[in-house]
Amino acid sequence: MSIEIDMAGLGDIFSDEDLENAQLQFVEGCRAIMEPFVPKRTGNLRDNTQIGRDEITYKEEYAADVYFAPEGRQWTTEGTGPYWDEQAKAMKMGDIEGLALDCLGVEQ
Repeated sequence: MSIEIDMAGLGDIFSDEDLENAQLQFVEGCRAIMEPFVPKRTGNLRDNTQIGRDEITYKEEYAADVYFAPEGRQWTTEGTGPYWDEQAKAMKMGDIEGLALDCLGVEQ
């Protein structure tokens, strides 16, 4: 999933450290928003993630196989499946936008 946020001008309002912290909070929040869409048989795929400044890496060696799995596969957890980030984006964009504002401390 790729979400672009125009942060031009924010440097005049927030320090670099504040923006860095907001970015990390945003990525962690996106991971939480996506979690219900990530297939869960044992929970290992959901639990073994690495958060970066602008990315979430699923560390299980089978993560790519699950993410790129063909349509029609039966999943053990209803509502989950491949391309979980795109599913979350389609169904939870309002939550993602609200998260971005919350991370910057902007009242909605």
